[in-house]
Amino acid sequence: MARIKNGILGGVQGCVGDVEGFIRNGEAFIRKKKKKSTVPRSRKQLANMQKMSVVGEMIHSMTTFVALGFGLVSKNQSFSANNAVKSYQLKHSLQGEYPHLAIDYAQVRLSEGQLPIAVNASVNLADNGIEFSWEVDADQSYDRATPRVMLLVYAPALKKSYYTLSGARKNAGTNFMELPDTFMGHKLHAYMSFITDDKNEISNSVYVGSVGYEEEPVALTTAFIVPEKPIQHAELSKKTSESGKQTNREISTDTTIEAALDIKKKKAIQTDPKDKPGQRIKTVMKKIKNRS
Repeated sequence: MARIKNGILGGVQGCVGDVEGFIRNGEAFIRKKKKKSTVPRSRKQLANMQKMSVVGEMIHSMTTFVALGFGLVSKNQSFSANNAVKSYQLKHSLQGEYPHLAIDYAQVRLSEGQLPIAVNASVNLADNGIEFSWEVDADQSYDRATPRVMLLVYAPALKKSYYTLSGARKNAGTNFMELPDTFMGHKLHAYMSFITDDKNEISNSVYVGSVGYEEEPVALTTAFIVPEKPIQHAELSKKTSESGKQTNREISTDTTIEAALDIKKKKAIQTDPKDKPGQRIKTVMKKIKNRS
């Protein structure tokens, strides 16, 4: 069911039959409803899906930060800030080859603009947080000295981010960020940028570095990995199954033969009780030999 929030002349939001409508940046769009494909995906398609998954895993933990960071880039455009930041990471921030794709954290950009970037930025781990610091230019104008710092740390092991959108003034040269206990003890990747109070100007983000323990092993995304020769695996499984059935038949046959011999022996033992002990044994052995 679709909704028309702004009256009969407003844009449609939701699905109407095979068509779905949505609003982006105040502009209404409609498109054909997506359908799940039943065609097996190619290796190239699986590689693209893994790229989107790896990038999305990080960006989804910081949607508010990147919405502000790429807000000016996407302003009055047909694409959103979320699309812009993901597009940048897909082009510049991935390393490795499918299916071993991973984020190159030093190449990640979380904001984009024309303000001067932080110079000689560094980060140090403290007892209950981290300390950011950067170089202050004593000769810079007041307008360039008063933007506020935006800070963010990302913990790959937790798949979570922690950030502040309005920290210390640029001319302060330092800003302490207290972290939740859950972030302490993990590898943290730190980023910073500057933004004006009116949010009309922003700088490119800077990768400040990493702090914490040794890097955790990157978890391989196996959802988009297809066996290279699935048919051979199926044939092997079939052969193994048939071999198992053959073995079971052989065991069953052997068991039947043994059971038959036991019955023969029991019947052979049922002899005339009047026979003498020695004669009785000879008779039994003779009957077993003849029947075998």
